[in-house]
Parts: sequence; C-alpha cells; structure tokens
Amino acid sequence: MRLRRALALACIGGALVASALFPAPSALAESPPEATIASADTSEVAIVPAETQRTIFQVSGTAQKDSYIRPVPNQPLNYLSPAQYRDGKAYLRVVVSGKPSTKPLWLHICMWRHRPTAGGQVVKFYWETCSTGTLATITTNKTYYFDIGSFGSWWKKNGSWDYTQQASDIRPLLKDPVTGKLMYTRNCATTCYERPDIDSHLPFSMSIDFIMVRQGSTLKPPATWRGCPKTWSSAC
Repeated sequence: MRLRRALALACIGGALVASALFPAPSALAESPPEATIASADTSEVAIVPAETQRTIFQVSGTAQKDSYIRPVPNQPLNYLSPAQYRDGKAYLRVVVSGKPSTKPLWLHICMWRHRPTAGGQVVKFYWETCSTGTLATITTNKTYYFDIGSFGSWWKKNGSWDYTQQASDIRPLLKDPVTGKLMYTRNCATTCYERPDIDSHLPFSMSIDFIMVRQGSTLKPPATWRGCPKTWSSAC
C-alpha cells in the first residue's frame, strides 16, 4: 500500500513539472515570446534613395520637312513617384549645325500617349502635352541651353495628362513663330507649314539632350554641359 501511494505521488509531481515546462497551446497563443516580436524589426532593410534627375533622351538627327527626329526615351515608370518630376525642372542642350538660314524657329518637346479601346484597337496621339516654343528659339548654328519650364506647366490637349504613366511617344518638333505652323509638310494635317520657302530653312542637323530634375533638387550638369547658365547650377 505504501508503495502504491509513493508511486501515485511521484506521477502527480511529474505531471505538475511537465505542465510548468510545457504550457498548453492556448497559453502560448495568449503570450507570444519576445523573439517572435523582434523578428519583425526592419531596421536593417536597405532604403534606396530616389534619383534626383533623369536624362529622358539624347538624340542626334537632321530636321527635315518630311520626317521627324525620333529619340528613344529613357522615362521613369511614373513621373510623380518615387521622384516627383512633374513640378521639377526641364532642361535642353541643343547643338545646331548646318542650319541653312537665320530664320527663328521654335523648338518644342512634345509627348503623346495612345488610348486603347475596348475592341483592342489603339487611338494614336489621343493625349498630348508640349513645352512652350517661346522658351526655346533657334536662329543659327551654335550651342543652346534652354529652361523649358516644369513638366506640369506644359500645354496639355484638352487640359488633361496623366503623370503617373509613361508617354507612348516623345519627339522634338520645330514650329514657325510667324504662322504658328509646324516646319513639316506631311503627317501634321492642317498644322503643316504651307509656304514654299521651307526648303530655304531645312534641313539642318542638331543634337539634343533633354534632362528632367526632380522637385526640390538642383541640376547636376553632365561634363558636356559646360557653359550652361550659372543660375541653373554652380557647376555650369
């Protein structure tokens, strides 16, 4: 009898020790260990800073009456985030060579976005935005530097442009300040230049660099931009 009682007491004591060392699952759920909380610490996650400027395109070509210069753009996926370019600055460096006349011409940077339809078709050039031509006037052969205003201040067709999307097409366009017509004879409908003297002013060659600087940042001019206005950057 005494032996049975001793064995029973030993079993009860063992159960109490086991319950203290290994609590029930419900107790664990109510009080998670500190190690679980610490594992959510993100202090060591690397934060990549947003870029301060972007060269949208660099292109060399010849302005002709029946063809356009077509750069290959290097656009951000979104002009608002993570770098806010809409309200930043837009700059051009234009090197003109072989211009046949001194007639003043306006240089626009225009962007378009095509609109897909429910039937799977695409309406080309549905949305459009262009810089102001008066900010970039070309007269003769030389290197020009132009501040063409913030992207958000550009003219917009029907007053609408979605800055969270990339443009489908970007081109530099030439316009006659007198008539307001584009200096082309095809693919511009009623906006084409119609005067017979167009061959006196075209073709001519030029290279164009187009840089956007994010809001709140200052231009960091490339080495080739030596001589740009000091008001843009102390490095000019």
